[in-house]
Amino acid sequence: MKKLMDTILSLALAASMLFALAACGAKPSAGTNPPPGSSAAAPDTTSGTSSENAQYVIRLSHANATTTFNHDNVMHWKELVEAYTGGGVRVDIFPSGQLMGVDEELPSILEGNIEACYIHGMIGENITDEYLLWAIPLVFGVGIDSMDNIYEFYNTDLYQDLVANDFEQAGYKAYVAFADCDHGIFTCKKEIDTLSDLAGLRLRSHGGGFANDFISSVGADPLTITSTELSTALMQGTVDGVETGKIYTDKSAFPNLNYFYECASDYAGCGNAVILSLDFYNKLPAEYQQAVDKAGAELTEWAKDEAKVRNNESLQNLTDKGMTVTKISDEDAVAMFTAFYPTLEKAMEKNDELAQLFWYAYENYCPYDFGISK
Repeated sequence: MKKLMDTILSLALAASMLFALAACGAKPSAGTNPPPGSSAAAPDTTSGTSSENAQYVIRLSHANATTTFNHDNVMHWKELVEAYTGGGVRVDIFPSGQLMGVDEELPSILEGNIEACYIHGMIGENITDEYLLWAIPLVFGVGIDSMDNIYEFYNTDLYQDLVANDFEQAGYKAYVAFADCDHGIFTCKKEIDTLSDLAGLRLRSHGGGFANDFISSVGADPLTITSTELSTALMQGTVDGVETGKIYTDKSAFPNLNYFYECASDYAGCGNAVILSLDFYNKLPAEYQQAVDKAGAELTEWAKDEAKVRNNESLQNLTDKGMTVTKISDEDAVAMFTAFYPTLEKAMEKNDELAQLFWYAYENYCPYDFGISK
């Protein structure tokens, strides 16, 4: 199986991870970072049951602001781990990139500098390219209800065998925490009623995976822009819109976004996960390993349900502010996938396991008939 990550990530790989974070507002490395335990890198202990007498300590670094759903996911996992181990394992959270840049987190786990981090969906492609599955449009449906299909698929033996095992082979345990899965295309001045309305638009992309290929396939022009520059780009008209999720758009209060085209263009949020050092995990007593796994399984289910609530709240907030929402028609869904399929087909030719995952998902969960077969 082709892997996109070795035990030491290359500089080129690190650069791709920077672009992947753009969709969720995470920060790249800022240079010199304070070591764990320093006053400048105090962990977030605003909730949870941290014990000063814990036998084991997990230092978890992530690049999201404390106001985000992603941060809430890791805090929920922290509470569960500490509760189920009776305080025997303490989780110290270092949010907002205060400890290190996102491009440093995965290597730092392997080097033993931290024990855990929280990745975004596209970063998972740097561990296993089967994560490209989460960037295939429409295969699980449209709208937040498609998360039921995604959740069931995640729990299949096929997904666990082909993807979860890849993480372990790379030195990690992964506990998926769904976030912001209901993606689509937001535009500034042009309402999208049909697929043809996307032609010629300049759309901000988070980069990585299939993101740019998808935007190009529908006749739009992808521009990879970091999150820190996105508001300015929207305000100045550098881009006509953005491909992202409703929660992110609502909480970020981006300017000039007046229209939303619901087309399930990206499932990047489905691949969000707490990543734990496998070496650290293997050193835990068996009862603590079971407790951490139980916390991970409950995190997955909690995040799925919470994402539904928050997506619906964000949709209501956006429409209350006057945003026009249009859902893709079945006819245009077929046309959109047909335009994208040559890109997917080439990727599947190079990766048999990605092909297995896609065909299983398509045959069992896709509400559309795209007129394709193995």
